[in-house]
Amino acid sequence: ARVFSGGADSAVRTVSLEGNVLELVGSHAAAVSGVATSSEQMACVYSVSWDQTLAVWDLRRPGGPATSVPLGERASSIDVNWPHALVASADSAAVPTIDLRH
Repeated sequence: ARVFSGGADSAVRTVSLEGNVLELVGSHAAAVSGVATSSEQMACVYSVSWDQTLAVWDLRRPGGPATSVPLGERASSIDVNWPHALVASADSAAVPTIDLRH
């Protein structure tokens, strides 16, 4: 089992509960404000940031994000119910739902 986190240092990290080893998944250009996973896509981690992006990290392919979606506003949180991500942002009038299959 793994736990994922993001923080003000712009990093998305994971820790294995079996080995208690902290690893870097990737980084945003600004603070990470939300991290989510999906039981339907176990190899992916989703993160949102104050850099106004949603990043999809494929744990099978280290390096940069598998894809990045511009949001237009600073994001404050994310929830994933595959295949959709719901992102809360600084714009309280808009809560975008993003289709993660594209």
